[in-house]
Amino acid sequence: MLRALRLFFGGLFAAALFLLPSAAGTRTAFRPGRAYTFYCGSASSQAEIVTCKSSDAARYKYFLGGAVAGESTVYAAGEATAAEILASFEAELLFSEEAAGTTSYYAYAPSLGAPVEIGGYAVNLHVAVRAGGETAAGTPLIFGGF
Repeated sequence: MLRALRLFFGGLFAAALFLLPSAAGTRTAFRPGRAYTFYCGSASSQAEIVTCKSSDAARYKYFLGGAVAGESTVYAAGEATAAEILASFEAELLFSEEAAGTTSYYAYAPSLGAPVEIGGYAVNLHVAVRAGGETAAGTPLIFGGF
């Protein structure tokens, strides 16, 4: 009987930990794509990069807590366009650049976190599109390569 109670309460505790992020209202900055990445400790290339499956993104963000300084995701071709992502945040496009077959759009969105300064611009939304249509979105920037 005692063993059955332990198993029951252990299972209940595990379920609570699994569902807690949803119940607590933890949300990611982006609709998760193929994978989701968090930048911890710093909003720069010095950040610790933590990548997880998209289905686990809210749980990861909840457990990483205040360490999250930025996040990003990658969408397959046709899943999301740069224009759709920028519009969803009502972002102001500041500038764009093209390098090695990838076009990057740098923007500021009032609903996102603190910006970083790039070339005199306050940027907190970075959207990159590869020639094949694969699109990445990150805040404040996309780090770790795309």
